[in-house]
Order: sequence, then structure tokens, then C-alpha cells
Amino acid sequence: MNLKDKKIPHKHKPNKKKARNTIILSAVLVIIFAVAAILFGVSMPRTNTIKDVGGEDIATSALFDGDDGKSYFIASKNKLEEHDMETDALLQSVDYYSDISKALDENDYPLVDGNLNQFYFLYVNEEKTNDFLLVQDNRGNLFKYEKDDTGLVFSSDCLIRDSSYELKKMSFSNDELYIIYNINNRYVLEEYDINSLSSGAKKSKYLWYVSKADNEAYTLSMLPVSTKIWDIASDGDYVYVATSTGIIKIDKQFYDYDDFSYFETAEKTFDELYQSSLKTYLLSLSDEEKETYHLTDEAIEAMNEVELEEAYRSASGKGTLPLKNQVAATFVEETPWCNEFSVSQFKLVIPVEYFDSEKISIAIPGLTINPVGIVYSPKNRSFYIASLYDDHLHEAKVDDVNQIVLQSDTTLDDITSVIDISFGGKTFHSSSALAYNKNANTLYVAFASQNQVTVVDINNGANKELFTFEAGFDIQVFVGDSKNSVLHYLTTETITDTSNQVSLHNYVWTVMPEKSVHKGVIRAGLIVFICLGVAALAVMIASLFIFAHKGTSLRFKYIGKDLKKNKWTYVALLPFVVAIILFCYYEAIGSISLSFLDYTKLDPKMKWNNFANYIRIFHESNFWLSVGNTLFFIVFDVILAIIPPVIFAFFLSVMKSKKYSSFVRTALFIPGIIPGVASMLIWRIGIYGQTGILNTMITALGGQTVAWLENTSISRWSLIFMGFPFVGSYLIFYGGMMNIPKDYYEAAELEGAGIWRRFFKIDLPLIKPQMMYVFVTTVINSAQNYARTYMLRSAGTVTLAEQMYTSMTGGNYGLAAAYATLIFLILMAAIIVNFRNQKKSYSGDVV
Repeated sequence: MNLKDKKIPHKHKPNKKKARNTIILSAVLVIIFAVAAILFGVSMPRTNTIKDVGGEDIATSALFDGDDGKSYFIASKNKLEEHDMETDALLQSVDYYSDISKALDENDYPLVDGNLNQFYFLYVNEEKTNDFLLVQDNRGNLFKYEKDDTGLVFSSDCLIRDSSYELKKMSFSNDELYIIYNINNRYVLEEYDINSLSSGAKKSKYLWYVSKADNEAYTLSMLPVSTKIWDIASDGDYVYVATSTGIIKIDKQFYDYDDFSYFETAEKTFDELYQSSLKTYLLSLSDEEKETYHLTDEAIEAMNEVELEEAYRSASGKGTLPLKNQVAATFVEETPWCNEFSVSQFKLVIPVEYFDSEKISIAIPGLTINPVGIVYSPKNRSFYIASLYDDHLHEAKVDDVNQIVLQSDTTLDDITSVIDISFGGKTFHSSSALAYNKNANTLYVAFASQNQVTVVDINNGANKELFTFEAGFDIQVFVGDSKNSVLHYLTTETITDTSNQVSLHNYVWTVMPEKSVHKGVIRAGLIVFICLGVAALAVMIASLFIFAHKGTSLRFKYIGKDLKKNKWTYVALLPFVVAIILFCYYEAIGSISLSFLDYTKLDPKMKWNNFANYIRIFHESNFWLSVGNTLFFIVFDVILAIIPPVIFAFFLSVMKSKKYSSFVRTALFIPGIIPGVASMLIWRIGIYGQTGILNTMITALGGQTVAWLENTSISRWSLIFMGFPFVGSYLIFYGGMMNIPKDYYEAAELEGAGIWRRFFKIDLPLIKPQMMYVFVTTVINSAQNYARTYMLRSAGTVTLAEQMYTSMTGGNYGLAAAYATLIFLILMAAIIVNFRNQKKSYSGDVV
């Protein structure tokens, strides 16, 4: 019954005093809860993102910190900025592009766009109080800025190269700068004097690894350029290179033994012999042959290796590999320390007696430790290793690394100890598991497929976990201050625009790790106080209405009486209501929220992107086809889910023989228990297939086979025909008809009504609730049915549900959520229609 129909006592007067007190109390609570929410909001750890430098995108590997831990640097293609580590305030900006372009132009080398892609703030000289900022382009050129009281000043002390070098890692010790380059697909370690870059490399050495050929010799192979280089460290008499294949210890003289380096000597000697052999062959040609190939003795003598090889191929008519192998054999004959030299693999076999294991040796991965990250702490004189095989960190002290020798085949298992910190079974990140904060002497530990970073204190052997906080995924570079109060990190994100064009962008994020530990609690408190504030505001508004309007007061009085009268009923329902909100409505709201985020499997940062996912959906080439197909299937699914089953149920209800009626119901029910996937495969192959039932019947009658699912003109109708003879929901209607009172039928017979008049005047009106139920469930199932089109791979039948499924399995969860939201809107329309029909027959009170 509606409250408007209730008799309102004329003497009822709202309790204005009570309402006024409630207004005052609720207003005070609103203020208290609002202040608490503001305090929690202010306490939320800040997470900033810097998207550009001077209006330009951040360059690759363009985040690095000053050795004092007070500032960090970030660069674009043209500009370099220094920011305060704690406040993010801009301290200075340098247009280094023009400085470097001028320096290259003076050396007759052009600056290729995009070349400047590596930046290092490397050096603090306590005696000279000079800081050096090094910039390296992708040709291997090195440029230096010196920092004084006025800021960064470009230095004329640069290293200009005439060949292509790809920098892989850079480090320093005292005045020595160590750089690993990829030169012609070979790793080379070079040492420079940081005060005199223009003098070039002081020493250089190929990086190689060793395995035992037999008991009397070792096989040396070049370190593959696919090997990950994690760190370069210098301590005492050695340089250490931490790689994915282990830790390489190298004497600072860069010698393999005595005053000799194997690969450098082998390559130099081989090149001399090879070029000499090329020249010998060309000079041995007859005068007629030389004239044919436009060669002279003077020209041959002046040729470089590339020109000699080209002339050799033309004159000999064959490739250079046989000649190289012949030269390699000659090299082995003339070189007592080399048993074998492979040109194609650049591999050497050296007798054991020629090795001095104190000069160079390698600790290779072991059965327990296969590194996915290694960093060096100069303060602790230790390497810290994250292993693929467990969730612990391992420590290798320099003194233990120094004990490794080639003959012992030392593994990392032999020289490391386990740090007693367990990360709960988490898997370390495969490419950036560890980073080192030299300012605080702490480790940052990142994990695979998780947006968490753990800070580990390694000061004075503490080796303890400080805190774990939320950060980004696939972090490339970390920098932090001396207290770990502020952390900046660089990530690379894949951005897909509305036209499906993919681009990469670098972002620098700022977090406060220690405060981020309590981020969940702070967020929960913020939500709780916002909800309490909204509730208090609602009570205040209701009290205002009660205070001002007599009718409103009466309505609340009746609501209160109803709640008091049926309190145990509402208490019993409360757990179910809470469960529905938590496990149903929360999921729906979360899915809608997700549709406004950039959230993919490769880049799961959940970054807000407004309506980008929806814009992309509307720009999809087959969007309107998907909408049309979705509506097409909904309409025909509803028709076929209601009309055939209703008619069939009606005829079952009027069958005189209960025995035959029971048999038919059972026979039609059995196909319903066949799994849906199996049923679809039967339709795809056994019915619509090339040798299926339909095509077999057509060919038997002399016709041609039909591509039921591949032909776009009939594919949709073929899918609609699935489920024939469409009587799946007949039991619902049959049950409704069986519950119709027999008195109605007897009255209809007395008035002379026939079977069809009975059907339209009695059965259909009285099974309307069942029809509405089937209508709603059919619309829901049809809109969500991706399996029908996805599994059958039919042409031209893509739907919104299939688009949602393919987006989800393709790893674009934000886009999949946007498709799900569109489907949700379609389903809401069906629910609203159902509710409106139910409202007409609702006989309870409406408040």
C-alpha cells in the first residue's frame, strides 16, 4: 500500500526539537569526517609522473643521480634538466644538443637525429671538487660537462670516434672510467682517464668465457652480445664484470697472461695475415686479369680490407671463407699457444699451461644460482645476486671472488652465501630484478608481474627488509636519496592511440617508499571517512526535511516502525546484502572503472586515460558490424527462446496421453546436458562441416556443398539455426501452464472457447512472468555469448562479446572492460524493461 493511501492523524506534529538536535549533531559529524578525510588525503604518498623535459619526450636511459644524493638528472633529445631529489624543483636546464652538435661539426661529423641516447652522471672527485657529467651517443662518442658553482659547463675534452660503438655499461673508479661496448657484435671492455677523454682508450680487452676442451686445453669463446651486462666494479687490482653468465674477474692490466691478451692478439695477427693473403692473390694475377678488373699493383697496396675482399670475390669468383679458414690454419701453425682458431665463431683453443688464472677467471652460474640480476656495493665490497631458482638474495664478497681460478671451474654456488630474507615465493623480475642506491647503500628488489618493490638495507651487514611499497612494472632505472625517503624510477610504456598506432614513451615516477608502506591503510581510512561523511550528510538532509515538512516526518516515522517491527528479518538479510555488494556490485563497478584505464598484460600500471578505450572501440573498423551482429543475435535469440518453446509446451500440456507426454519431455531434456563446447563442435563439424549432415544431404541430391560458416551472406543465419528445434526452455513454460487452475479451463469450455482461444486468452497471459524471465535471461546470455562466434570462427559474425574476449586474451584488459561496459548497458536496457513490467503487478507499498 502506498503511503499516500494511509490515514494521517491530524494531530501529528513532527518533533522539531529532536530534528534540530539531529541536524546539529550530523553537521558536526560531517565536519569531523570531512576534516579526517582531508587529513588522510594529504597523508597519501605522492606519486608524480614527469612526461616531458622542456616540452619534449624523455629520452631512453635518461634518468641518473648525482653522487651527493641531493639531485637527479633527466633528459630529452635536446635538453638536460637537474631536479632536486626531494622536492622535484628544477635546479638547472642545459641545451646540450647544440653544444654537442657544435663539437661534432668542428670534427666534421654530423649529429644524427636520435643519436644522443645514453646519459651518465658518473664522477665526484673529492680532491678537485669537480663533478663530471658524461653524455654518450649511439656511435660511441663521449662528451663531458664539468660542474662548478655556476652549473654545468661544456668541456672541450671529448672523445670523437670514426666508427659505430654501442655502449652497454659504464662505471668509474678514482680517475679510471670503464666502458663496455658492443663493437661489431663483440663485447669490448675499455679503460679511459676521465680527465683526458680525448686521449682515447688507455687499454681495451675482449670479453670472453671459457670451457674445458680436454684435460690439456681450454676453449675460449667471445661473450655473446645477447648476454646481459649488469654491472662493472673496480676493487684493488681487478675489474669485475657481472653478467648473466656469471662474474668475470679481470686483472687491471687487461692481460690474459704475461703481457699478452689472447683475442686482441689473435684478431690483429689474423687480420694482418688475411689482408696479406688477399693482396698476394691479387698481385699474382696476370696483367690481362688485372686490366679486366681495373686493378694495378699500386691500387692493390692502397686498398683496405673491405676493398680487398670485393676485388678478391670478383677476380676469384668465390667467397672469402675458404681463404679465411686457410689463413686460420696458418695462424695456428705459426702460433704455439693456439691449438685451434675458428673464424666463423671466433673461438680459440689454448693449452692449459698458457693460462695464468690470477689474471682472468670466471665464476659461472651453478645449479642453485642462475642470476637474473647482479649489483655491486663498493661500501660492502660485495656482489648481490637475485637468482632464477629461489626467492632469496645471495651475496658474493670480493675476497671470495678473488679466489676463483680457471682450473677449478668455480660456480657462483661456490662463492656466495644466502641472505636470510625470504620474499614469500615471489619470482624476481627477469631483466631488472635489482638496483643499487649508492647514496643509502640499499637494494631495490623488483618482482615479475607485480607492482611491488622491496627495499633491503645492507649497511654494516644488516641485510634486512626495510619496507615493501607499490611502484611500477618493468622498471628500468632507480634513483633514490640517502634516506630512501624519495625514489624516482624510469619506465617505458607502450601507448596505442585511437588508430591502433603503437608508440613507446618514457616516464619518470616519484614515490615516497616509507609512506607508501601504509598506502593501503591510508586509502582505506580515506574511503571510510568519506563514506561516513556522506552518511552523516544524508542524515542531516533527512533531518532538515523532517524539520521543515510534516509529510516527510510522517513517512520517516512509518519507515522507522517498519524497521523496528521486522528488525530480525532485516538483520537476517544484511549479510546477504553485504555479500552481494562486495562480490557482485563491487566487481561491476570495478569493471567499469577499469574501462577508463590503460591496463595491459605488458604494461599493467592501470594508468587513467579518460575515454581513450571507448574512442578506440568506436574507431575499430568492425565496431558497427559487432553492434549489428549483437543486436541481430539478441532479437532472434529472444524470438526463438520464447515462441517455439511456448507452443511446444502448450501442446504438451494438452496431450491426453501422460505416458507419451513424459517420454517426449525426457527425450528433449537429454540433449540439454551435453556440454556447450561439445555441442558447438558437433554443429561446426558434424552438421555444418564439409562432410557434415547438411552437405551430405545436399550432395546426395546432386547439389554443391555450402560453406555455411564461411559465406558471409548466410553465416549469421547459420549460427541462428544452431539449437534447432529451439525448445530448450519449454520446461519453464510447461511448468507454468501446469500450475494454471483447472477452473479457468472448465469455465472456458462452458463458454465454448476452442483450443486456440484458450491459448491466447488463458495460457499466454498467465505465463507472462515466465516469459519475462526467459526474455531477460536470453538477452543476457545472447549479449554475453562469445563462444558461438569465437569457436566456430564464422565469417562476418563478430560480436561485442567476441571483441571483449579477444581483447582480454590479447592482454588489453582496459579495452576488454570497455567492451564489457557497452554490453552491460545493453543488458541494463533489458532489465529495465523487466522491472517496469513487474512494477505493474507489484501489490506492495511503495515508499
